[in-house]
Amino acid sequence: MGQKQSMQESKGFSLLCWNIFGLDSTYVAERTHAICDFVREKKPDVVFFQEVVRSTWDILASELGRDYLMYRNSSVKSHYYHNLMVRKGSPVVPVETDITVEPFVGTGQGRHLLRIKTAFNNGTRINFMTSHLESLPTDRDERKTQLKRCFTIMRDLDKTSSETTVFGGDLNLADSELAEIGGPPQNVRDAWEVCGADANNELTWHTSHPTKRIDRIYYCPTNGRLQPVSFELVAKLDEVRKEQERLTVSVGRESHMQPQPCDPPKARHRGGCGPDDARPSTKNVRTYGNSADKFLLAVRVAYQLPDKERRTLTTLINRFAIEEKLACLRRESEVLRIQQQELESRERVMRWRRQQRRQAESHRDFEISRLEARAQRASAWEREETRKNQAQQLEERRATSRNKKQCQEERKHDLEWRDSLHRRKLAEEMMEVELKAMRKKDAQKKREGQQRLVKSAKERCQFSTRKAQLEEQKRQQQQPLKASIEKRLHRAASCAGCSKRRPAWECRAKEKTAHATETGAARELEADLKAWQKEVEDYLDECTLRGQAASERALEER
Repeated sequence: MGQKQSMQESKGFSLLCWNIFGLDSTYVAERTHAICDFVREKKPDVVFFQEVVRSTWDILASELGRDYLMYRNSSVKSHYYHNLMVRKGSPVVPVETDITVEPFVGTGQGRHLLRIKTAFNNGTRINFMTSHLESLPTDRDERKTQLKRCFTIMRDLDKTSSETTVFGGDLNLADSELAEIGGPPQNVRDAWEVCGADANNELTWHTSHPTKRIDRIYYCPTNGRLQPVSFELVAKLDEVRKEQERLTVSVGRESHMQPQPCDPPKARHRGGCGPDDARPSTKNVRTYGNSADKFLLAVRVAYQLPDKERRTLTTLINRFAIEEKLACLRRESEVLRIQQQELESRERVMRWRRQQRRQAESHRDFEISRLEARAQRASAWEREETRKNQAQQLEERRATSRNKKQCQEERKHDLEWRDSLHRRKLAEEMMEVELKAMRKKDAQKKREGQQRLVKSAKERCQFSTRKAQLEEQKRQQQQPLKASIEKRLHRAASCAGCSKRRPAWECRAKEKTAHATETGAARELEADLKAWQKEVEDYLDECTLRGQAASERALEER
């Protein structure tokens, strides 16, 4: 069954998802041509096809390759696969030339995920993804793992970029399996549920009596930029069910629905095969592989035949029901054959791996044997070299014994020469040590002499500074004496010229007192200067004695 979904973004686009059941060889070419006619009529912008075999791929490529860009995994080795198509001139334009293939690691049926990046006409980027998950009941865990992988890719694409994603296909998914994995992620929506969850557009499997919704379409809304408008099934079987309930028969191959030729006289007598009342023929009727079309065509043919031929055709129709069951059995046998092929392919892979393991082991054994032979050759070479060295040493010992006296003399001469050389070397080393010690002492004496010179220079500088200070102090002390003398002279002069004469003894007493004062101060100053000079001379003498003692000690040490 096929699912057609319309989504609105600007003017919107349409999406068709259809498992064309290429594994069933019943009217596979006619059904594929009918699907191509349907696609050309409806013109969906994006198409997801599952169970495409090589023969149906050729038909699809020849009839739809002019209007659609067709993508599939060309490296897949399975005899059936799924593909993705984008209509040329549609608002959905691929932005990548190649399709991205995400293989499922644990698949046993060669299943994978196809993804292509497109751009809508308003600039929005849309990732379209399709897949056909594991179909067998025993592959329940692997199917859930594959679905979680698809949901993870959708979630990551929606989080890491401003792009949106649409994912659909034959997921072979039951509601219980979806519940076991916790449902779709928070940013993933089910298009059927968003469009109202219409029960008439829900069930897609089995084709004769649908009881499950295994074909689904999911999308990421991405802040409301992608919203589905409608969701419908394009191949319903309501009319087929009604006709089957009324007649309780099923229709098989259309080639068996050709009526049996009636007897010409009876037919002409009953008006069933005459030239003016000829029976309708199904040779020119285009078969689309639709069970309802085939069933209604057989009913019309049966009701336009006479009673006898009608009973004959009814018998054929009942036979067709049996053949339909046989076709179902053949399909099941085909599935078993496919499983057998997969098991054989796995067995071939296991055989290849065992062969590779055996080859690796044989190569490892060969390398080990080669390394052992190499080690044996190396040990033999070492033994030969040891034997040669021992023979050479023996020959040397024999030569030494023959020339023992000569060797002893040469050895004695050599020892004497080495002894003299050693003594000469020791003497040179002792001289070098003495020279180094003398240079070190001279350098130390030179440093001490420089230090003494610096110290004496400092002391001379201090002496000259102190002398200058004393002279300045003496000059400052003499200034009041000079001032007092000048004052006394001025007084004497003023006394000599004044009208009131002082007694001579009073003037002389004053002069003696001033002179005594000046003389005592000068004497004290001179005494202090002499005492300081004596201290400096004593210190210089002490420094000289210390220098002489150090020189004598140095001479004694030398």
